[in-house]
Amino acid sequence: MAEKKILVIDDDPDVLELLEYNLKKEGFYVVTAPSGLSAMWGLEEDRRPDVVLLDLMMPTLDGYEMCKYLKSSDEFRGVPVIIISAKGSREDVRKGLALGADAYLPKASFSMKALIEEVRRVL
Repeated sequence: MAEKKILVIDDDPDVLELLEYNLKKEGFYVVTAPSGLSAMWGLEEDRRPDVVLLDLMMPTLDGYEMCKYLKSSDEFRGVPVIIISAKGSREDVRKGLALGADAYLPKASFSMKALIEEVRRVL
């Protein structure tokens, strides 16, 4: 079985580094993007991800718009999206899930173990 590809989109370099390190340690192939816009360019050039981890608050193309794009695209509609965001209100969670996200983990309360379990669940 080929490595599962995880696309991590977050504008915080420390978060990207932390997630990339831990996901690689678990045996995933990880690609990172510092914004929704750069992720879109990468999607055109690279193989389709198996899961997308998505921050909401980013410049140029926020996570809501990125999720909307992925879930409305014929090519990426079936790719699970897990939102990981500092925005953790009930309304934020509802909006993210309504756009088609498969899971929503508030940054304030998630653990790396819970994230890895969620990635494996959606796969």
